[in-house]
Amino acid sequence: MRDPSGMQLDFEWIGVPDSGDPLESRTWARLAWRLGTSTLTRALDRKARSVRENVYVPLYPLADWIVSHWWSLLYEPWPMDGPLPGPETEADLDVQGWLRRHCIRVANPGFAGPFACIFSQGPNIAVVCRPDPRGRYPGVPVEFIEDVEGTISREDVRDALGEFVEGVLQKLSDCDDERVADLRTDWQAIRDASLEEAEFCRAAGRLGLDPYDPEAWPEPVLKWFERSPPGKLDSAFLIDLLESPDPTIVKPGQCEALVQLADLLALTGAAKDFGPHEGPGTAFTVGYTLARWVRDQMGLVPGQPIQDLREAAEAACGRGLDVNETAAIPEGHVLSVVGWNANAVPVLATRSDRGRRDSAKRFLWGRGLYLVLRGAARGPRLVTDAKTWDQRVSRAFAAELLAPRDHVKHLYLDIEARAGRDEADATLAELYNVSPMVIRHQVENLRVRVYG
Repeated sequence: MRDPSGMQLDFEWIGVPDSGDPLESRTWARLAWRLGTSTLTRALDRKARSVRENVYVPLYPLADWIVSHWWSLLYEPWPMDGPLPGPETEADLDVQGWLRRHCIRVANPGFAGPFACIFSQGPNIAVVCRPDPRGRYPGVPVEFIEDVEGTISREDVRDALGEFVEGVLQKLSDCDDERVADLRTDWQAIRDASLEEAEFCRAAGRLGLDPYDPEAWPEPVLKWFERSPPGKLDSAFLIDLLESPDPTIVKPGQCEALVQLADLLALTGAAKDFGPHEGPGTAFTVGYTLARWVRDQMGLVPGQPIQDLREAAEAACGRGLDVNETAAIPEGHVLSVVGWNANAVPVLATRSDRGRRDSAKRFLWGRGLYLVLRGAARGPRLVTDAKTWDQRVSRAFAAELLAPRDHVKHLYLDIEARAGRDEADATLAELYNVSPMVIRHQVENLRVRVYG
């Protein structure tokens, strides 16, 4: 039985007059797309002046869109620096391309659909739905009103989308339209993918590429994939690289440089993970919990600043952190390489940057320490600007390790009352040797969105 907190696509076939396209007419249905207790298709019906939870749409175009973008839907993250756009936002070409692969609204052109996006968050899938601006689209019969953010298991999404596709194909089982034959063939190829084929497809999906049309790929990327031995593209190291928000075309060169650096440092896997393992939680809570455990291991009094992160590593795993600054890390959104060397010493290699402030270095070291403790059991990892699970946990961990929120908030409110917000930012940033932005985020305790 499907987890009621997961994703469900409930539909009921209804008869309609000939709409012109026989596949659309044959698959006309009442659709309610649910995520837990929320309904992505909840909308204001302008004519009836009431709210309903379903839309009336043909399902063949939606099934075709799901199959066409299957691997990207399940494995490609949101790669941009800024937040996910809403329906009213003007998007550039790169964002438009991403939305074509991930946004339900573009899946069924000419028919009503919510501005809801499905994309990878690392081990899980994020679903973000934004409401239509009030009164913005008066010519459309419905106005979608749900504002939802959720993170669910990839397995749940895969099962829900797969059952939907199977249902549509069953409805068209006696149809001899060649489009149905093509859809059935493509779906069967996904279901029958071998282990090596599936690995290739997952890696392509992480880059937003169509694994069944490699001739359209940049040639260096195709050669990179073809020469990667089985299992390599699914390594945590290369997944970090594939998910980093750098242009696809530069990744083969980055891969070569980063692998050479990892080999030079003789990085391997850790003997184990360190710190407490609790039940499922948000990236925010997981990072905070581990950071507080490290501070406890160090024997710090509440709110005490950390002078040297090497001491934090020593307390957490019994070995000091070996930090290397190197010119071998290529320019881009990969910030450091971390792992354990053959002597069981945790290593963090960062890009040489004399202009980088000490506070920024400390935050980066803190992020690297999280991956050393929790992410490098099977081999080296990358600290990147991606907004996937591990990278988000590393940010929360570094913030709480360096500037513990509860104590920061207490001091902040006192200074703000006497001297104002800017003075509080500056004073506490200097005390904890972090950026004022870290202090502000710790104080405000902003709601953590799934893409940031």
